[in-house]
Amino acid sequence: MMQSSPKVTQLDSLSVDFIENHFLTPWDFGNEILYKLCADYPHHSDDAIIIAKTLFIGRIYAAAIERRRTKEGDLALGDTFYTETIVDAFKRSCIDDVFGKLANGEHKSIHMILEAHKTVVDILLEITGLEKRSFASKYLHFHFPYIFFIYDSRALSGIKKFIKKIPMQYSEFLDNRHVDLEYAKFYCKCHYLQCIVMNKYQKSPEKITPRIIDNMLLR
Repeated sequence: MMQSSPKVTQLDSLSVDFIENHFLTPWDFGNEILYKLCADYPHHSDDAIIIAKTLFIGRIYAAAIERRRTKEGDLALGDTFYTETIVDAFKRSCIDDVFGKLANGEHKSIHMILEAHKTVVDILLEITGLEKRSFASKYLHFHFPYIFFIYDSRALSGIKKFIKKIPMQYSEFLDNRHVDLEYAKFYCKCHYLQCIVMNKYQKSPEKITPRIIDNMLLR
């Protein structure tokens, strides 16, 4: 259910000092390594780079993509899944075209951001038989840390403590068959929370990043 101005709870207890200084975590150093990896090697034309990025992000962030649905209905594992299946799927996909437009500042609307997420979900759905929306959000986040929010069960639980309902102004982004609806709903709530926090504490988007929002949700 959506409403025009949903109540945002939990914010009154957060001081400016807390916003600025207390969302640092012991994981930041490791995260910076992943950010640098994706910044230095954003493309999907080299086998080793595809394997490294998908393996590191998936396993470090508990969203390993080698777990997949087989024809028999079981979950299968195997390194050749990365060296053959994953590499081939990413190379055949349009992911570099999508990433290129985002990197060039084109189409950074919420519509295009959500459609980019769906692109990654669809690539993996075809080869795993599973919706990997959590991995897709994390993979995109490390390539574009200022525009993609991290989705997983803990973040989903956390956002519900701040925002119960999706604001009405986001309804147009949900009525689109080219988005993953579950992530789209989560994204809209996070984006609204980000805007509220920026306004409340007079901070720029560079200060209240998706990573800051993620730290808020986890705490």
